[in-house]
Order: sequence, then C-alpha cells, then structure tokens
Amino acid sequence: SEGVFKKYNSPLPIELDVIDFRGLKSTKLADVTYLLFPGGGMLFSFKDGVIKRIDASFAQRNYFGAEFFTHQDGIYLLGGYGLWTSKNDLLKYNFNQKQWNKITTYGDMQQPGIREMGIVKTENMIYTIGGNNIITNTQSLKNIDKIYSLNLTTYEWSQNFSLPTKETEYINSNREFGVQIDYQWVIFP
Repeated sequence: SEGVFKKYNSPLPIELDVIDFRGLKSTKLADVTYLLFPGGGMLFSFKDGVIKRIDASFAQRNYFGAEFFTHQDGIYLLGGYGLWTSKNDLLKYNFNQKQWNKITTYGDMQQPGIREMGIVKTENMIYTIGGNNIITNTQSLKNIDKIYSLNLTTYEWSQNFSLPTKETEYINSNREFGVQIDYQWVIFP
C-alpha cells in the first residue's frame, strides 16, 4: 500500500521463462535486490525496475532449501539439499569472478547438513534454528532439534543448545513467521 509500482518494460532474462517466480529466493544488499535461481547457481539483480543476470555460473540445483542472505558487502548461501544429500556448505558470491565460492568452515556444525532452517543474523553471527536434513542412504527426512551459530568473521560453528520437542515441531511445521529484532524484520522461512 505504500510502494510505488511501475510498469516493467525490459525483457526478462530467458532463464526465468522456465520457472515459477515463487521459487526465487531474494535478499537485498545496498540498493539492489538479488534473486537466486531455485536450487542455487544463477543469480540475478533487480535494480531500477530491471532484472539482469549477473553470474557466469549455471543452474546448480544443488542447494534447495538453503538460506540466502547478505553480510557486510557479500551475498551468501548456507546449507541446502541436492544430489541426494543435505549440505552444510557456506557459499559466497564473488562479484569479480561472477561465481559462487565455497568457504571452509570449522567447529561443531550440523551433520550431515541442514536445510529449510530458520535463521537469525546479528552483526557477525548467524543462528540456524531447527530445519531438517535428508539421510542419504534412506532419503528419509530428519528434523533438527538444535540451534547452531556460525561466526561470520572466523567461520567457526558452535552448537548452542537443543530445542524442546514441541518447539522443534512448531518451527518445522510453521515456515512463515517473523520476529522483530533491533527494529529490523528477520524472517524465518
């Protein structure tokens, strides 16, 4: 109700013709909104009413259910599922190379990986809340009942504490809720 709507006059990138726009993940850095292709890889910028592809990658489809976020001057992708396994990867987009680079992390990280988790980001930390992973051998879904933190300066993981069963069930079944922290909205998926 408070936004300004303008007619979109530029052709969409051809890669977006084959997907449902609801499958795109978005994040904002400075005055640009970035859109991530479902499953990762292709990255688009949305600025001044125009969507442009900015990467030299491909549709990886290897990071479904990953979290897409910004930190300082970077764009990151955390966790996800692809090629029949859950991931605990942290990827950072390199604007010069136009590629995603994997960042080595250390410490007590979720094994075998994490996807569809809630996240809260503070100045230099990201906290993963709940989520799930898929067991590779059986392809069965396992809910995660812990909160993990990742220091975005040292890239070290810590397992902070476990969640009670009822809270884990609530988080993993109610994907659309929010919490206000420091007057900024942090959205849990």
